Amino acid sequence: MAAETPLDRFKAVLGGTARALSDEPEVELAFTADAPAQSGHHIKVPMPARTLPADQVAEARGFADQFALRLKHHDPALHGRAAPTEAVARAVFDAVENARVEALGSRGYTGIADNLATALDVRLRADPITRARGRDEVPLSTALGLLVREALTGRAAPAAAASGLAMVRDWIEEKTDLSALALALDDQRAFQGLTRKLLEDLQSASGPGIRVVRAFVREAYETERFTQANKEITQLSLNIGRLFVVMFPLIT
Repeated sequence: MAAETPLDRFKAVLGGTARALSDEPEVELAFTADAPAQSGHHIKVPMPARTLPADQVAEARGFADQFALRLKHHDPALHGRAAPTEAVARAVFDAVENARVEALGSRGYTGIADNLATALDVRLRADPITRARGRDEVPLSTALGLLVREALTGRAAPAAAASGLAMVRDWIEEKTDLSALALALDDQRAFQGLTRKLLEDLQSASGPGIRVVRAFVREAYETERFTQANKEITQLSLNIGRLFVVMFPLIT
């Protein structure tokens, strides 16, 4: 029988933590070289190098915590029944709910909040908000997710998104009351009602230069195009990172 490695022990600890956070004893955690994902009780997080570099450990912890908290605090059936059918509006609805879950789950736990921040940094690498040159290039779902996170946790948006977020911050904050969301943090159904009110406020107030503000009239192919591009960039970034981990010892 092969000796247990530090990577094996880290995986065991990560899995145990995910089961504890989610309050789900059947959660199974595995490492992957592909994009992080969760399906039911199965969680896949980025595999760190065998030497367990601190940044890669934090990345794995961040995604594990994110998925575990979603299992504990998110009701997918309730979410699906209340979600808008329009693609961009649905993306906003999903992003705001994700901010609620993470704010609720990390409340009072600085370590978890830090882990989630690391996972957010990774997700933003492939997000158009980090490359936006004008207001019309800022995805409404990302911007609102970040602003709601800020309102619920007090944590500023990552530096990579600061420039893009600044392009739409004033307009969004002028048209909505994000602080009201904190009153329903523990109640997903009530939070959904406030989120739909937020969407209605944004839809009724057209903002110049933000092409996704009229979320209900945006064609689905635009969302699909961005989603596919994000997936491809995320996968490429992960593959390059894993390749560097493998090749670095050979070139040094």
